[in-house]
Amino acid sequence: MSRLLNALIYLVCLGILGVGAVGVYQTMAAAPTGHEKSETGGKPWSLPSFSLSELFAPVPFGGRERISIMIVGSDEGGGERGRADTLMVLFLNPQKHRAALLSFPRDLRVNIPGHKTDKINHTYRFGGVPLTRKTVEGFLGTPIDYYAHSDFKSFVKCADMLGGCDLEVPDVEGKGRGMNYDDNWGNLHIHLQPGYQHLNAEQCIGFVRYRHGDSDINRTQRQQQFLKAMFEQKLKVQNLPQLLRAGAFIMRTLDTDLDWRGVTDLTRSLKQTPMDNIMTATIPMKDAMIGGVYYAMPQLARLHDLFAAIDQHLSSEPAKPCQVVLVNRTGKTQLASDAAQMLQTKGFQIAKTTEAKGTAKRSQVLFEEKQYATASRVSTILRVEGADVEPTQKTEDPRAPIQVVLGRDFYGQAGPPKAAPAKAAPGVKPKPNPFAPRKKKATASAQ
Repeated sequence: MSRLLNALIYLVCLGILGVGAVGVYQTMAAAPTGHEKSETGGKPWSLPSFSLSELFAPVPFGGRERISIMIVGSDEGGGERGRADTLMVLFLNPQKHRAALLSFPRDLRVNIPGHKTDKINHTYRFGGVPLTRKTVEGFLGTPIDYYAHSDFKSFVKCADMLGGCDLEVPDVEGKGRGMNYDDNWGNLHIHLQPGYQHLNAEQCIGFVRYRHGDSDINRTQRQQQFLKAMFEQKLKVQNLPQLLRAGAFIMRTLDTDLDWRGVTDLTRSLKQTPMDNIMTATIPMKDAMIGGVYYAMPQLARLHDLFAAIDQHLSSEPAKPCQVVLVNRTGKTQLASDAAQMLQTKGFQIAKTTEAKGTAKRSQVLFEEKQYATASRVSTILRVEGADVEPTQKTEDPRAPIQVVLGRDFYGQAGPPKAAPAKAAPGVKPKPNPFAPRKKKATASAQ
């Protein structure tokens, strides 16, 4: 979800927020003619020959029940092809309005066709999008229908056009330090104080790319958190002018094999999909050192269970509500009642509520066997998309297959407070923003 995800969201928002012909027609008219190449070097965009009535056909994707889109964000630099810094697959059932977003840890050890076993993020450097796609298809055992790819600079430009995002920044480094990292070679400077705040384009990049103080799994969870926040905050009619202004730029910089009909069908499908029908997951892995190099090794047993959970989620009705144990570690008693009401509204029952000593920085959703999809839905209902969703042998109550530990990232029914502008972590001097426009030097007036 790094650079690419923001561009993809804005791209698919483009059609639906126009509420039909006017918005889409104007944007299509501003798009490339089909004789231009995208700025990422991918296939040129072309305008298909169909009427606007065909564009808004009653059934998206011709009635198909399964669509998969590979999302790639690459860290191009120094004129060389970079690596796949972000890699996700979006699975969509347009007919049942259900979706699943699967993240790949960048250090995941996989078989790369024509190359030795290596980290999955190297596939882009070895062979671009085609090799990344072929590797992902081999790993998943299923073909990928479409891809969408963008690079770092394109994301910054698009995000600047659309005003950034409100996000909960975790205190990863502890003691109020938040998230801090400097990479001068990669022009990446991250200095974020913990708390709910508004992040500009460069800060959004830092939020989704940071992994200095925690794991690759936490990094992919932040990417999923960012994506869901963008859906909630940008899929609004009042954002239409910004979306339309950014449209032509997105068309030039986004490399994808989705045509305009596909983009519109995707937009309509996502708009019709409730947030708690979007399952988020990460390839289960364990840490390993091989030849002095760190790898994320896929856990095959859990991987098969995850694939089954995704398949069940996409093909079935919403995960059945069940009994839930609530453990309150927010430091605020009222928030436990808020969590109970939010879950009960969706049909869940509360088996037990416990007030625990001490507070937790981040919420946890623990689930017993075959309850992954339900646990993902619970985290979305409670708006704690950055929570750790993990398996457990048993919860504190034998009647409840789900246990939620509420942390300080849970704000209750009222939601988070109004986002303030982001501030650098205390005691840290921020590096200058390399993407900020340069100020013109004042010139002496003629004598």
